[in-house]
Amino acid sequence: MLVYAIDDEKYVLAELRDAIAEALPQAVIRSFFDASSALKALEADGEQPDIVFSDICMPGMGGLELAVAVKKRSPETYVIFVTGYSEYSLDAFKVHANGYLLKPVLPAHILEEIKYLRLPMGRSAEKICVQCFGDFEVFFDGKPLTFKRRKTK
Repeated sequence: MLVYAIDDEKYVLAELRDAIAEALPQAVIRSFFDASSALKALEADGEQPDIVFSDICMPGMGGLELAVAVKKRSPETYVIFVTGYSEYSLDAFKVHANGYLLKPVLPAHILEEIKYLRLPMGRSAEKICVQCFGDFEVFFDGKPLTFKRRKTK
């Protein structure tokens, strides 16, 4: 799982990164001090982060502008805002943010937000597919499931 952490304050970014690492130990975390650097990494590396944790108020490009740009380039990326200001919550949901956390962020807060995302722990996780037209078949990770009894199927 690839996670971006973005905040213009050095110590806050370190705390956010530590909280993410504790909540999601399997995640690869990339930290950025400004939104434009994160956007450049997204474009240059062709990365599609699973989750972006971003401050809203930052000099230059703000978190709201970043969220719109990220959603255009990587529609499956979840954006969770991390801010000290509750008055931006309406603006955050206007850009279809997937979560909103108030600082200081704790690992428990991150896990609480993550559980509402439809994100398996890594996009390469197994997939279930059900075929209903023609013959009824259920596939798990690309392989058909076998049923012990015909009635079960």
